[in-house]
Amino acid sequence: MLWKTVARTTSLEPGSRFLPLILTSVMACAATVSAQTNVASGRTKAVRWVTLYAGGPTNLTPLYPAYTVPELVRYISFVDTAGRPTAWLTSGAIFLNLFSGAHHLFATWMPMATRHADGADWEAYIDSLVSPGGPTARLDSAIAQVATILGPPRARFRIAVMIPYPDPTGDSLRFLGTTYRLGDPQDRANLAVAYSREFVARYGKTRFPNLQLDGLYWLKEDVPPQDSTVLPRVAAAVRKLGVRFIWVPSYHRAASAWKRWGFDEAWLQPNYFFDPKLAVGRLDSAVVQARAADMGMEIEFNRKLLTDSVFARRLDPYLATLTGAADLQSRSVVMFDGAGGLLDLSGSKDPRYVVLYKKLAEVLRQP
Repeated sequence: MLWKTVARTTSLEPGSRFLPLILTSVMACAATVSAQTNVASGRTKAVRWVTLYAGGPTNLTPLYPAYTVPELVRYISFVDTAGRPTAWLTSGAIFLNLFSGAHHLFATWMPMATRHADGADWEAYIDSLVSPGGPTARLDSAIAQVATILGPPRARFRIAVMIPYPDPTGDSLRFLGTTYRLGDPQDRANLAVAYSREFVARYGKTRFPNLQLDGLYWLKEDVPPQDSTVLPRVAAAVRKLGVRFIWVPSYHRAASAWKRWGFDEAWLQPNYFFDPKLAVGRLDSAVVQARAADMGMEIEFNRKLLTDSVFARRLDPYLATLTGAADLQSRSVVMFDGAGGLLDLSGSKDPRYVVLYKKLAEVLRQP
């Protein structure tokens, strides 16, 4: 019943990747700045991104990964059946979350009976990422650990961090002592910019020798009319910080206009994995749209890949599609890992999934 209610009332398509994450959560809880960023605007060389839902409520573990160093090793490297890294798998991570540590909603457009994140939640999310022993520090440690086995990666591992959505349906939000009126587009843009400046400044005071801050990630997956004047302002300010402005929109027509909104790079979500009613032709359509719009592609899966027979065969078509689209495979690719799917896949001893894991690694192999 909850699934039907969310699918019916949400502004996103029923297949959107956020829906299963939201539902899982609800059920579970009823260097200097320039030295560390130094990223030019525009598209980078082929990066293999993975999404990490870190910095949120710790009470969602074990449904969500804790992102310990041993777990992060599996997010960045291909491991054998003994868990030993044998090759680099990814070269970038996008940090995001739907909930704050207090379990307030960052994805405020979702129709949930949950308090929306406030300014204290925005500040706490930054704190969680840059704190000693936090997920960013653990990722840096995991890279160092894998490098002792495989040798250093080709380049410093890139990271991007979400900008929480400044929801115009709210009244106001107080961040770092300043109150922003969410009904005012200029204030909404100023809030996103203030958050971006704060994160980049705080990150610049850290010392993560294996990481490079590449960009800031816009959390909302579509562009309603009230965001059309906000996004270009945020984009311009983000680039002035020396990082890129990136986006992974859901499957809709507005996604093709990503350059108009000021994004430096974008990847299209096919949303095929999450909706069993969708035929594999959705992936072909996504390839056509991504090519026409000069976008990259996202690979999507979650733990249902191994736990639900309905979804067991829905990752392989992504891999076949990218294998047959060499131009898209040679670009940067985002791998959406929904709540630990990659951990389960990399640890499976089932011969079917061992083969699938190898296929995934082959598709993600750096060109």
